[in-house]
Amino acid sequence: MKSTRQRGSRLSPVQVWEDLMAGAWRGQTLAAAVELDLFTQVAEGHITAQKIAAAAGTSEPGTRRLLDALAGIGYLKKARQTYRLTPVAAEFLVRGKPFFMGSAATVGKMLAGAWANLAGVVREGRPLRTGMSEAEIQSFFAQLVPAIFTASFTAASATVKSLPPAVRRRVRRILDVGAGSAAWSIPFAQAI
Repeated sequence: MKSTRQRGSRLSPVQVWEDLMAGAWRGQTLAAAVELDLFTQVAEGHITAQKIAAAAGTSEPGTRRLLDALAGIGYLKKARQTYRLTPVAAEFLVRGKPFFMGSAATVGKMLAGAWANLAGVVREGRPLRTGMSEAEIQSFFAQLVPAIFTASFTAASATVKSLPPAVRRRVRRILDVGAGSAAWSIPFAQAI
């Protein structure tokens, strides 16, 4: 948790602002850019708002504002009137890359409404009734699994690397109950 104290004993509202306001708009900004495939357009060499908008089929003024917001939150670098991907955007937000996290944008948007009802769920003491059909639930999980793969795979890979070689050599079999995408199993299997 971020500290709310600054310069002695004075409190700052920055943490509250970040969590209540900026966090919400940052996530929606990123989700919109992924949905419109703007990072992929930049990766393909469209580096001005005009060219990105033309390639994405979006309005130039709206695209420029969204690109500027993405630069402001650290996913793009802007120099003069051109945009470049930051390393994290190039690795995780370009469609077709091995660790593309586009599904996370879709899942985040799907969950936003449910999280907006948290106070009511707590007030009533009952789980949220989504009214989702079985097909909608299956669709949600089909998108959730790839959405969480990259973060889980990265954590699992780091865990495997942190084990001493002698411990890794003793691993012969892996049982991954509820494996989903096998994000935790794959790094262990690769180390065997």
